[in-house]
This record gives sequence, C-alpha cells and structure tokens, in this order.
Amino acid sequence: MAAAAGVLQPRMTWWMSDYRGPATDQEASTQARQRLGQMLADVDALGVPAEGDLGSAQPLEAMERVFPDHRFDEIIVATLPRTVSRWLRAHLPHRAERRFGLPVMTIATKRWP
Repeated sequence: MAAAAGVLQPRMTWWMSDYRGPATDQEASTQARQRLGQMLADVDALGVPAEGDLGSAQPLEAMERVFPDHRFDEIIVATLPRTVSRWLRAHLPHRAERRFGLPVMTIATKRWP
C-alpha cells in the first residue's frame, strides 16, 4: 500500500508507544541510531528529503550545533507524554523558539509504558 505524502505510517510511530528506556548510554546510542535510520528511510519513502545525525543529549546544544550549516523553517520537538517529559518540564519548545526565532511544533505521545 502506497503512503500518502505526509502521512506517518505505523512503523514510523512505534517508538511513541512501545519505547522502553535503555539500561546504558551505549544502549541508548544504539537505539537512537536504529530509530534514526528507520525514520529517515520512512521519510525518504514518502519522497521527502531528510537527513539526520545523533547529537548532544542536551537538545538545545544539539540544535545549536546544526543551525550554522543548515536552514530550517520549523523545529519539531517529539517527546514523551507530558506527565513524564523532562523536555516539557524544562520548557524546551519555548526556549528553542526564543533562541532560534523559529516556530516550534511539539508532538507529545499519549501514553507511556
């Protein structure tokens, strides 16, 4: 079945409901690389050019490092449910919007295992 442009397919959203936290930093990096690879492949299958890389565990620092080499129209913050999200408790979307002057869309999952 062909995917409609811009529609996330089920395998692209597995991490939103089935994610289990890693036991070690090495495991976290391995999981992140796997998720990134799958997401980039799925976005590419939709015909949308995309690239990605692992950055700092500090999200604003990671954003700061990529901005000099790229042009962005928007920042998308995908995070855990509001009840457990450290990024939302730290006001990351608002801080990113102020720092970079771009609109920020926040996507929070609805459930946590």
